[in-house]
Amino acid sequence: TDRSLAGLEYRYDREVAGESVRRHVLRDGQQRLVVVPGSLGEPKPGADVHLTIDATIQHLAERALRETIESSGASAGSVVILAPEDSAVLAMASYPTFDPNRFGDFGPNERRNRALQDSYEPGSTFKMITAAGAFERGVVHPDQIMDCGNGRIRVGKALIKDHKPFPELTFRTAIAKSSNVCAIKAGGLAGSETMQELVTAFGFGEVTGIDLDGEHPGIVPLRVWDRETTAYASMGHGLAVTPLQLANAYAAIANGGVWNRPYLVRALEREGEVVDMRPRNRGHRVISRATAYRVIRLLEEVVVSGTGRQAAIAGYRVAGKTGTAEKSDASGYSDTGRVAGFVGIAPARAPRLVCLVMIDEPTVSTSGGEVAAPAFQRIISEALFYLGATPSRQPMGWSQPVWLQPAPAPLEGPPQIRVAAAAGQTEAGQTAADQDIAPTEGELWTAAGSS
Repeated sequence: TDRSLAGLEYRYDREVAGESVRRHVLRDGQQRLVVVPGSLGEPKPGADVHLTIDATIQHLAERALRETIESSGASAGSVVILAPEDSAVLAMASYPTFDPNRFGDFGPNERRNRALQDSYEPGSTFKMITAAGAFERGVVHPDQIMDCGNGRIRVGKALIKDHKPFPELTFRTAIAKSSNVCAIKAGGLAGSETMQELVTAFGFGEVTGIDLDGEHPGIVPLRVWDRETTAYASMGHGLAVTPLQLANAYAAIANGGVWNRPYLVRALEREGEVVDMRPRNRGHRVISRATAYRVIRLLEEVVVSGTGRQAAIAGYRVAGKTGTAEKSDASGYSDTGRVAGFVGIAPARAPRLVCLVMIDEPTVSTSGGEVAAPAFQRIISEALFYLGATPSRQPMGWSQPVWLQPAPAPLEGPPQIRVAAAAGQTEAGQTAADQDIAPTEGELWTAAGSS
C-alpha cells in the first residue's frame, strides 16, 4: 500500500494502516506454492481518526484566505481557528495550497503548513501580552492617562515613532489606536522580568506540542532581558512567533487565563473501540481571570473605535488586535516586506472562537486593520451563524459612548498615575468601565478556564 508522506497521515500511519495478513508458504516438489496449515491470520483494519477540524469552518477559512490573498496581492497567508476552552483546532488553512492526491506535483512552498512552520514578528498583535503584564503587576490602569511623547520615544540609539503623533492617551485608547510609545512605556512599567516570564508562560519560543509534525518553536531572546529587549518585545518586535502560538495565546486570554496545548485528533476508533486522544494534562494558568477580562475589554475597544473596526460583526461583541510587522532580510528589516495580521475573539464576553488571520507581503495595503481584519469578519460572522451562537446582550454599536473627563483627584493606584474617570464613578473610586472586572454569570468562562 501507499505510505503517507506528511501531515496527520504520516504521524498516524501505523494506526491508520492496520495489520495485513501474513502467510507462511512452502514449495512442493513441483515448485507450487502451498500454504502451511494454520498460518493464515486475520487482517486487522486500520483505525478511523476523528479530528477536531470542523469541515464547514475549515471551508470558510480556506475561502476567505484565498480571496484575501488574491485581492491584496499577497504572496501567502494562514488562518488558525481554535475553540478557546481547550484549544481544539477547528480550522487551519495555508495558502498557497496543494492537492494531497497529487503530492509530488507540488513544491515545498505549496506544501508548507504556514500555521505552524512560518515564524514572523507579531507586531502590534503582541501588545495584549504587554497589557497583561502591566495589569498583572498592577502598574497600569485601563483609564490611566499616558504621555505618548507626541508619537516618539528613544530606545537605545533608535527613535521609535507612532503612526500618528499622539500627545496623551488613556491606556485603553492607546491600545485601541495601537500606540507603540505607550506599549513600550507599559512594558517598562511591568518590568523586564515580568515580560520575559509572561512570554515564556504563554508558550512563545517553544513548540506548542500539537499532534502534528514539523512545528517551528519561534524565536525568543534567551538571555536575561534588558530594558531595550523589553521595549522592542512590548510592541511585538525582536522576537518571532508562529500563527498557532499567537492564536493559542489569545485562546488563553479568551478562556480566562489558562494556556492549553492545541490538538487536532479527538479520538481513534477501531472495530467499535474508541480511544480518547485529547490532551490528558490540564493547562496551566498564565494570568489571573481579572487580568484576562481586563485585556478582553481593551481588545473590544480596538474593534469599537480603534484600528480593528473592520472586524466588527453585527449583533456580537468582538475583541481583537491588529498588527503590521516588518519582515527581516539579510540586511536587517525589509523596506517593502510586511506581514498584516489580526487576531480576534468572538463573542467577546462568551467566547466560542479565536481566529488568527496572517497575510504575508500584501501589496494593495499593508495594514492589518485593512487586510486581515475584514477576512476575520467574513470568516467569523458566518461561523457564528453556523454555530448558532447567541448574540451578545449589548452588541457593538448599541451602547452610547461615555466621554472620559479628567478626575478631580487621583484614584488609588501606583504613584503619579492620572486616571480619566468615567461618568458615574463609584464611591470606591472605580470607573464604570472597571466595575465588571469579573464576568457576570453566563458570560466568561468555560470550566477549562476556571482553575
